[in-house]
Amino acid sequence: MFLILILIYWVDAFHQDPAPSFLSDWISMTANTSTAFINIRHMLGELPLLVKVEAKTDEGWIFPGFGSAQTDDDSGDLYGGVVFIYDKISIQIYVPHWNNNKKGRKKWTAHYIGNPYKWIGPDGIKREYVSIHVRARAWKSSNMPPPSWKSGTISVRRGECINTTLEHSLLRYPDLVVAQINTPIGTFQGQGLSSLAVALNISLSLSLWCRLISITQHFGGVLYGVSETHIRLWSACNVNGQYNAAKLFSVADGWGKRGFKQESTGNITVFVWKLTTSPQQITKRLKLADLQNHGYSLSMPKTLTSEEFLLVQVEVLEGPNKNFRFDGVGSVMNERDPYGGLVYGYNDTTLGIWIPHPNKINQRGTAVFLLGEIWGWGYKSQMTDEVDIIITSVIKPGCQCPCSVVGSIPIQANETEKLIQRIAELKTNLTISRKKTSKALRKKISVPDSRPSAQNLGTVIGAGVLICFFGLIVISDFPILWSQFKRNILNVR
Repeated sequence: MFLILILIYWVDAFHQDPAPSFLSDWISMTANTSTAFINIRHMLGELPLLVKVEAKTDEGWIFPGFGSAQTDDDSGDLYGGVVFIYDKISIQIYVPHWNNNKKGRKKWTAHYIGNPYKWIGPDGIKREYVSIHVRARAWKSSNMPPPSWKSGTISVRRGECINTTLEHSLLRYPDLVVAQINTPIGTFQGQGLSSLAVALNISLSLSLWCRLISITQHFGGVLYGVSETHIRLWSACNVNGQYNAAKLFSVADGWGKRGFKQESTGNITVFVWKLTTSPQQITKRLKLADLQNHGYSLSMPKTLTSEEFLLVQVEVLEGPNKNFRFDGVGSVMNERDPYGGLVYGYNDTTLGIWIPHPNKINQRGTAVFLLGEIWGWGYKSQMTDEVDIIITSVIKPGCQCPCSVVGSIPIQANETEKLIQRIAELKTNLTISRKKTSKALRKKISVPDSRPSAQNLGTVIGAGVLICFFGLIVISDFPILWSQFKRNILNVR
């Protein structure tokens, strides 16, 4: 068994293809229509280890998708974004759908980069997109190197909150982190930042009898931050019984299609990778003033292929989350005070970054880094603008040699089912038909030789073969010919 595990590790470490195991076409989605929800079938037959869903505008700007919705349509505020959940067969993708029925609403949007008085970013780019195009990419475990570190399983039961610190011991910032949350309704991935700090509860007067009802903002998700030694996780929480609509995962009213899709229970597993021998290569480290001087846009290091993606993070420089980095997001889901976060998108030439407007920051109504009370019961909650913007080099999920740095073996000796599946994959990938070996193919190939001696030898041998062939025919008929000669010629005399 040990030798089999070593063989699997060796093959996984040195034969990784960074190309996605599944890559969809760009598919159109429009808010408040039947295409506000789509189901893409990847048909991999196993749960992907990494899934990326992106939104692209007609102008070619690409923005990353979310792990869970952090608002709904009860507040009436504008919001947008792409939320996805997946399983062994398909990837389900949602964009906003106001009131989830046949009613329409002007300017309800599939993608939103914020009110220009509340968020600042590159000039000349639209803030609202009712229609977008989405693409899904998925990588199986066999298309990725083994994780450098993998956490144990963290169980979340109904009504519980996660506020956990894990030690990954890489002694450097990981190149890639996947916080995978498995629930009874599907699997989603955690994200870094949230624009939401405090959920919304409103009492509205409804009906002719002025009956008051409570409208609650549904939200969910898992946030994470990473340092050189640790990972912290926060789940959405029902803080002191206030936010009974807080879930582990949520695409409630106001998303995709009619009905609620929420879940409060699940299991969290964190995977981290160091894909290169050297520490993470930082393309840019920017202060907020530097970002402003660049006009909130920077040149892209290269045009990204389908197997690559860019990572934009906020690194906290002070307070309880000092030295932790949090991934940026792709759309604004909340801009009611207090709010915060970093939104980013890119095209072939430019990376754009949007953060809360300086006027709002100066009023202390918001911050670039905001971790509010609804996350992990306010564990390590913080509001600060003492941050750096970290733009790392392009990431390929496949192995970037030398691959011996990828770390521990992901399949353990007691994981029999995974081991059998991996052995079957290796057998399929490594088996070669006898008829397709180099030796077998060479037997069927006549290689030309241009040397004069070889050509002369071929001429002599060829002529000899022909003479022998026809000579044998004549010799075999010679007795008959001689007999006929004697009978016809000699008898005449």
